[in-house]
Parts: sequence; structure tokens; C-alpha cells
Amino acid sequence: MSDPRVTVGLPVYNGESYIGAAIQSILDQDYENFELLLADNGSTDATAVICEEAAARDGRVSVHRSEANRGAAWNYNRLVDLARGEYFKWAAHDDLLEPSFLSACVTVLDDDPQVSLAYTRAVDIDERGDVVHVHDLPGYATEITPSKRVASVILDPSPCMESFGLVRRSQLLQTSRIGPYTSSDRTLFLELALLGRFYEVPEVLFLHRQHAQRSVHQYRDSRARNLWFDPNWHGKRSAPQWRLLREYVRATARSPVSPTERVRTFAAIGRWCGRNRRTLAREAASRLFRRTTVGAPSAQSVPTRSAS
Repeated sequence: MSDPRVTVGLPVYNGESYIGAAIQSILDQDYENFELLLADNGSTDATAVICEEAAARDGRVSVHRSEANRGAAWNYNRLVDLARGEYFKWAAHDDLLEPSFLSACVTVLDDDPQVSLAYTRAVDIDERGDVVHVHDLPGYATEITPSKRVASVILDPSPCMESFGLVRRSQLLQTSRIGPYTSSDRTLFLELALLGRFYEVPEVLFLHRQHAQRSVHQYRDSRARNLWFDPNWHGKRSAPQWRLLREYVRATARSPVSPTERVRTFAAIGRWCGRNRRTLAREAASRLFRRTTVGAPSAQSVPTRSAS
């Protein structure tokens, strides 16, 4: 049996409320040459049962269950390793796709080898599936030169709807994928922008669900978000913007672009630093304060001379 051209990877933890509808919207695609990998990250609700039932109904579906929750980053990234398709797409357990989503994005990647990421226009829907917001995003990373694409991505950031677009798996394997830190998808966008142009299909084919159980609502501060990405993060200090800056620099340094484009990309990152200087300064001051406080000896810990 030949490998499917497309892999759809759906990571999930305790998603019983919406995962059934999400799976069905994927199986209803008019483009049929795909596999659907369901990665259950140790769910404690009915998610595992729903996934197994879907696999029993459709041979394109396979279930990959972890007995323990090993974090969102691990669960997202193992889907890339399990994938067999030429093209790859992450899917969220609570979102929906219109039937022509895959066919539209496959056509884009087939027709233009210079495109690294294809996605569609999107709307937000609520718990009932009613549209509550229409996203009108500017065209990101459409320029010819890599450094200009990066500038577009990092200086005018989007709500990250592109995270659920279609990419070339061979290029995705050249990136850091989803890192175990807040906003790691921003680093992924930078890496994909260095590899090619982005293309937005001008049709609303992606329905992004807003509800109280979404991770962005459950884990609001950076420490909680980092633990969601990586449960082993306990006790570490959090400086999200500095971490993002470090990853931007690392990704650019190892990219395959020309030395000239690498320098220009570093210049764009410098402009990003300028725009975020207050946050960077605040995080630096906070870390310095914590280090000073932790490092200062208490009165009880100051050694005294022995009586002898």
C-alpha cells in the first residue's frame, strides 16, 4: 500500500467535548489521499474511546496513545515523526474544517514549490458552532526574499491561524517544530519563512473554535503555559520574550539562507527587539531581582566564628 500524500496530525488531551466533530470534519474532506493520526496524551475522559471508534470506522485513522501526559510540545512533535505523508498538517481537537480545506492547500503546494506554508481564511466559532468573528489577516511572508518574509512574520504577528495550515514535511523536519516554551509557533513561522513563501487561500475553510476550555484560557500566565508545553519545566524561571529572542537568533544562525540574507534577518530581529524593548527590559529586571534576592544570604545563614 502506497503512503498517503497528506498526513493530518491531531494532538489531544481531554477533548471529549469537541473531538468527535473535529475528526468528522477531517474525514469529510473532498481530498481523500490522507492519513489521520490521533495522538492522545494520556486523556482521562472519553477521548480515547472516541478516537478508537473513529479508527474502527475508517482505515485512514490510527490512534497513538500515551499513558501519561508528556506535554503539548512532545505530543505535537511526535506526530511529525509518525507521519508518512509528503505534506503535513496539525489539527486541533476543537476546530473544524470545511470539506475543501485539504484540496485547496494541496493545490497551492503542488503548483508552487516556492511556497512553504499554505493556509486559508478563518473565522472564530463558539461552542455551538456559530460564527463570532471573521479574521481579516494581511498577507504574511509573501515576499521573494527570506529576510523580508521574516520581517513580515515577526514585526506584524498574526493570531497564529497559520499553525494549522499545510506544510511540506521535508521542510518541517528542518525546523525546531514546536518548542517546549510559550510562543514557540512564532519561531516555527520564522523558520518556515526562511524556507519559502506563505500563501493564504482566499476562502474561509478553517473554523477556529473559541471556548472556555481552550489552553490559552486555562493557562494564562507564562509559567502555566510553559508547564502545558512541558510538564518537566517545574521550578525554572520564565522570561518568555528573551527565550523567543534566543530561539529567533538560533534559528536564523542555522538556516540555509545566504550570508547576506542572514545578516538582513538579524537586522529584522533587531527591529523586533526595539519594538519589544520594554518587555525585554522588564523581564531582565525581574530575573536580576530574583537572582539578587535568592542569592542574598539571610541573617541566619551568615557564618559566625566558632567559639573555639
